[in-house]
Amino acid sequence: MQRYANDRTINFKTKLGKILAFGGVGIVIIIFILSFQDGMLTNLLLIVTVIGMLLFQYGYFLYNRWGKHPRIDEIFEQALKGLDSRYSIFHYELGTNHVLIGPGGIFALVPVFIDGEITFNGNRWWRTRIRRGKEQKRALKNLTADAENELRSLTKTLQKKLIDQEIPKIKPILVFLHSGATVNADNAPIPAVHLKKLKAAIRKFDKGQTLDQAEVLQLADSLGFKTYKPSIE
Repeated sequence: MQRYANDRTINFKTKLGKILAFGGVGIVIIIFILSFQDGMLTNLLLIVTVIGMLLFQYGYFLYNRWGKHPRIDEIFEQALKGLDSRYSIFHYELGTNHVLIGPGGIFALVPVFIDGEITFNGNRWWRTRIRRGKEQKRALKNLTADAENELRSLTKTLQKKLIDQEIPKIKPILVFLHSGATVNADNAPIPAVHLKKLKAAIRKFDKGQTLDQAEVLQLADSLGFKTYKPSIE
């Protein structure tokens, strides 16, 4: 499987998250110490304290997304390990976070982080869980909308990158990552699978409208991967 991801940007965001988080904490600590000195607690110091807290929160957000392992891109790559070189995966580059291109088509992989039994019935997604011995069933309102948003964004980006080319139909796939999730939604309008069954689901799409190898390389070139050699698993 060919992998396309800007690791330099990922590493930069990880380091930036650390710097902002520790810097924000440092600012708050310094202001806290100064506040015990007579006359030092001013509106300016309060403003600086707020800035420090905001820096910490944003830095923690960056580090939590990019610095913790395994990241979502690493989780997907591990689940898809073994796919041959006809498959290419793009991370954080095409308007949606994770895109797999292979013989079966173009797939927008949409991660979902919930547990329970996932079903589709009555034009709605449902999650059923057992809590304190009682069955709890709740409608999930945003799954279809999330997948459609990813689809639109990916389509728009591909149209910009592959000018004057017909864009094959894109297939969004909801991928449930939680180990406590089970998916029973074969009747859903959008394919939905658990992570552990993702590779098998992808292989079921034997042939479909897709990008050939030359078009994939053209797409990679348009993203700036001119000299970058993607890894092959």
